[in-house]
Parts: sequence; C-alpha cells; structure tokens
Amino acid sequence: MDSELIYKIALTQLRGVGPMEGRAIMEFYDGAEGLFHETAEGIAKLKTPVADLADQVLSGAAVDKAKKELEFMDKYGIRAIALDSSEYPYRLKECPDAPIVLFCKGEATLNGQHMVGMVGTRRSTDYGRTLAVKLVEGLADKVADVTIVSGLAEGIDGISHKAALASSVPTVGVVAHGLDMIYPSCHRDLAAEMLAKGGCIVSEYVSGVKPLPVHFLARNRIIAGLSDALVVVETAFKGGSQNTAATASSYNRDVFAFPGRVGDARSEGCNSLIKTERAGMIEDATDLIRAMGWRERTFRADQGTQKDLFPDISEEDKEVMALLHKNPDGLQINQVAMELGKPVSITSAHLMQMEFAGLVRCLPGNLYKLS
Repeated sequence: MDSELIYKIALTQLRGVGPMEGRAIMEFYDGAEGLFHETAEGIAKLKTPVADLADQVLSGAAVDKAKKELEFMDKYGIRAIALDSSEYPYRLKECPDAPIVLFCKGEATLNGQHMVGMVGTRRSTDYGRTLAVKLVEGLADKVADVTIVSGLAEGIDGISHKAALASSVPTVGVVAHGLDMIYPSCHRDLAAEMLAKGGCIVSEYVSGVKPLPVHFLARNRIIAGLSDALVVVETAFKGGSQNTAATASSYNRDVFAFPGRVGDARSEGCNSLIKTERAGMIEDATDLIRAMGWRERTFRADQGTQKDLFPDISEEDKEVMALLHKNPDGLQINQVAMELGKPVSITSAHLMQMEFAGLVRCLPGNLYKLS
C-alpha cells in the first residue's frame, strides 16, 4: 500500500479538517504522514480550530478507514489523486479549497485542453434541453479536445452528459457521494455508459458517504474548478446553479448563460446572471468559442460525413488528423512518423505545412496536437 496516500485519505476523514485546513497541515509537515506520527503535545501546538484533533489522530480510526478505502478502490478499479500529484487537475489545484484527494473511476483526463462545465435546473424544459444538446454538439464539431463536465443530476446535467456521449466527446460527472453508489439511481445506466465510452466519475468522498444537501454545494465547487468556462443553461432565480456560477466567478472562471423568455420561472436565474453582468450571454457554441478565444477547427476526424465538405484537405492530412484525434494529448514527430510508416524528414515537412494551414499546432518539445 502507498503509505503517504493512506495518510492523505486519513487526513480527509478527520472531523473539522476541511480542504483548506488539510492543505495547511500538508504544507506544515511536507505531506500528511507527519501529522499521524506527531505527539499529542506537538499537535496541540498547531494553529488549528479543531479542538479534538489530537484525540482523533491518536485514536487511529482515520488511518484504519483510509486503509479500508484503499482496499475498496483496488476491488472496484478506483484511483485516488492527491493534491500534490502531477495527475491532479491543474485548474482545480489553483482553487484554495480544492479537495485534498479526488477519487476517480474511468479513463477521462481531468486536464483536457478545453473543459466546459454545464449546469442547470433539474426540472428542465424542452427549450433548455435543446440548448444543452446544441451547445455540446457545436463544441464537439468546432473545438478539438473538449470535455464536458457536469454533476450527473437529473435535468440539464444528465442531458449534457448524454449529449456528450452522442457527440463522442469525453464527459466527467462530479458526484456528491462516495463511489460505491450512483445518485440519482435513474442515472446508473448513464454513469455506466460514460465509463464505457472513456468518461469519468469523480468524487471527493470515500465510499459510504451519502448524498447529503451540504455535499451538493461542495460538489459544485469542483465542477467550477475543473472548468475553463461554466455555462448555466437554464435555472430558476435560486438554486445550485447560481451557487456554482458564483463559485466559478470567485475562481476567475468565465461564466456564461443562455437567455430565456421573460417571466419564465426556469429562466429567471439565467436572465438575472446576464442582466447583472455576472455571466456573458451566449446563444450557441460559436458565441462561447469566440468569447473564450478558442480556435475553431474546420474538420473533425471522427465524422466521415464531413470529409467531403473540405475537398482541399488531402488524404494525407486526413490521415494525420485522424491519428492525432485518437491521441488528444498529442504526439511527437517521431511518433507520428512511426504510426504512418513514413520517414521523419517527410513527416516533419508535412506537419509544418499543416501547421501553416491551421490544422495542427506545435507545442514545446515538438508535440503536435489538433488545432
């Protein structure tokens, strides 16, 4: 077992020790393990509001629970990503109250190039559902390496996840409970499909933790923190989506909202966000892409029906773009050459021409990705 990971999970199980207190403790001890080897006198000297911290640590209950959680993770294929891990989502790490540990099941990266959070009412209308679907479809067509992040709730959340699956883009569901269950239960099949198609389910809670109201508010900050942009599709004047939007703004994330019909209760929240300039108004994916300064692509490698729309793209270009689409994290020149069975010199010249044409882009280290 990874002893340091055990202690980090144990840190999250101490009553009264939230993400900010946990981060301070880890900085003080250069990790979590030091706290659990500390004496009562040493713990008493820590500047912490948790009066019974020493009793909790010395009882050993938190460590025992963490060890059992690792056993649960091994059994069900769940991985834990600690705050100081290179795999930890860098956007979320910037947030002062980022979770000490994230529990993840599934393959989707949490460090995608374009991360879009989508939230909205559980009682969505046909109007809201249509907006959500069209937004995801537009992003999938126009932006390379886009990931849809939402909360796996009923309504807009579920519609957003389903639209991502239908558009063949990764989707991340952030839940407000342990990964031994799926809430709401009606989304068990959806969660399974997300995992089967390269998505990911994420939680900051160990197994056995139930979906309490306070956990949903905490969950909202993770959706906001993982995202480059947060889109409020449809919401009433009060609700969790407003909380998520406020949190995203506090994290300096870009917040957008779709306008709704005046007087419609389920559009009051979006209209208010726009009217008070807490969110930028968008009508479609193009509005979001332009507001974010993202580059629109003219070809999507996994949609064969689009190939005939761009006759100026050569078959060699299409072959390279299809290869890079399968490798969204990018490939170096020698890797592209090897996959295509061509000399590096010819591949290098070809990639340079594609870069000039705006089809691919070169990152440090000669790493090529789709534009």
